[in-house]
Amino acid sequence: MIAHVLRKDWILLWPLAVLVTAIQVGYEWTNYKLGFFTAHPVAGQLLQLMTGAWLVAIVVLSAAVVQEDTIPGVDQDWLIRPVPRTQLLMAKLLFLLLTICVPMLLVNVADALALGFPAGASIGLALYKESYVVLCLILPVMALASATRNLVELLVLMAAMVVVYAACLWVGGAFFGADRCPTCDTAISWIQHLLQHLGVLAGAIVILCLQYYRRRTQLSRGVAFAGVVVVVCLQIPWNVAFGIQSWVTGSHGGAASVSIDVDTGAAPRNTGGVVTVPLKISGVAEDEFLMADRARFTIKTDAGKILYRGTNSYRGSAPLTADRGEADSGVGTVLASMELPRSIYSHLPAAQVQLGIDYSLTVMGRTAEFKLRAVDGEVRSPALGVCQSRSSTNVVLLRCKQIGQAPVCYRATLIVPEGRHNPEVLECSADYRPYIPPPANMIAFSGLQLPTADSAGLAHYPVDPSSVNEAYIRLEVYQPRAHFQRQIQHRLTLPSPTPTPHRDGKAAS
Repeated sequence: MIAHVLRKDWILLWPLAVLVTAIQVGYEWTNYKLGFFTAHPVAGQLLQLMTGAWLVAIVVLSAAVVQEDTIPGVDQDWLIRPVPRTQLLMAKLLFLLLTICVPMLLVNVADALALGFPAGASIGLALYKESYVVLCLILPVMALASATRNLVELLVLMAAMVVVYAACLWVGGAFFGADRCPTCDTAISWIQHLLQHLGVLAGAIVILCLQYYRRRTQLSRGVAFAGVVVVVCLQIPWNVAFGIQSWVTGSHGGAASVSIDVDTGAAPRNTGGVVTVPLKISGVAEDEFLMADRARFTIKTDAGKILYRGTNSYRGSAPLTADRGEADSGVGTVLASMELPRSIYSHLPAAQVQLGIDYSLTVMGRTAEFKLRAVDGEVRSPALGVCQSRSSTNVVLLRCKQIGQAPVCYRATLIVPEGRHNPEVLECSADYRPYIPPPANMIAFSGLQLPTADSAGLAHYPVDPSSVNEAYIRLEVYQPRAHFQRQIQHRLTLPSPTPTPHRDGKAAS
C-alpha cells in the first residue's frame, strides 16, 4: 500500500517536487559560485533570494503531500478504503525523503567534494545534516499540515501561533525583563535552542499520532498552541546551562590556576554611566586567553542594601585579553565595564560601596597554528578546513570553509620576513555548540580582515600595502578548554560620572 500511495502522490505533485530540487540545486550553485570572497556578482545577489525560496519550497511540498489525504473532515476516500494509518504516514514521509532529502544530500556532497573535502566525511556529515532537517523542519511541518485541510488553513494556524508566540514574549519581557531568557544572545544559547527543538519534535510526534491514529484535530491544535507557550516560557537557568556546557566541553580542572581580582593599582572610571573597573588576571598560559560569557554586577552598601544588579550590556561572549607581552608572563590587566542606568548612577552615594562581579568564564586554548601567504595563500587542515587569503584595498581578507565543527576563535597576525608585524586580529564566533549543521548547507563559512592601512590616515601599520606581497599570515585557532566561574568582591568608591566627549572634542551636556 505504501508504494500505491507514493505513486499517487508522485503523479499529482511531481512538478512541485522537481521545482524543489531545482531550487536546491540553484542554492548550492549560489554558495559554490560565491567562493571564498563573493567574487561572483550574480551569485551574491541570489543568495538571500535562494535561501528564502529553499525554506518556502520545503514547507509547501511537505504540507502539500500530507494534505493530499487530509485528516480533518469526512470526505476522504482513504477513510473507507483498507489503507492502514501507519502505511499512509510512512508513505508521506518516504515521499519527502525521496524528493527533498536525497537531492539535497547529493548537491551537498557534490559541493563538499568540489572543495576537496574527503568523500567519507562529506557523506557522513551530509546524512547527519539531512536527519537534522527531517527532525527539525519536515516533521513539524507535516504535523501542522495534518491538523488542517488546505494551505489556507495551515497559513491561518501558523499566523495564530506567531501571534501567541509574540504575546508570550511580550508578557515575559514585561514581567521579567532581560531575566526572561538567561541564555539568550550568549555562547551557550544553543542549549536552550536544542531543548526547544526537542520540544517541537516531541510535539510534532504527538500531533502526528493523534491525527493519523485518533483523528483528534481540535486536541492536536491545542497541543500546537500549548507547545508555543512552553517553548517561550520554559527557560534553562544560567547556572544549569553553564554546567551542561562544562560537561559537554569536558572541563576537568583546566582553570584551577586562573585567578581574577580587582587591580587596586588602577582607579575605576565612570564615563556617562559606564563604570570601568580594572581587573588583574593571572594563571593564564601563553597559548590561552579568557572569554567572559557572562558578568553579573552587584552594587550594595556596607549595610547590605542592593543599589544595582544587572548583567553585562554586551551581547554574546567577549574576550578578556591583556597585552600579548603581559599575557606571555601569565599576568595581565583588563577592563570590566558595566553600564548603569541614569536613574541609578546619578543617585549612587559618594561613600564607598561593595562591588560584586559574578563571572562565568571560558579558557580558550590554542589547538593549532598555521602559516600562509598574505596574497593568494591557501592552507588545508582537518582542524581548519580550507582557508584562502586575498589582498584588497587597505586590507587582507582571510576566509575559511569547513565541513563539521569550525574553530570558535581565530587569531591572525600579518608579518613580513624582516620581523615587522601588524597588531593581532582576534575573531570569535562566541558560540560553543557542538556541530549542529545549518539546515540549508553543511559547510561552515568564517573569516576575518587584517587591515594594512587606515583610510583616515590616523593609524600607521608596519605591514602596509606596499609590503603585503612579501608578507605572510600567522593563523592560530582556538577552542574551549575549560569553563569556570569566579566571584569578585571589592570595596571601592565609584567615581563621579565624567562627560562623554563629542567627536569634535567638546563634552556632551
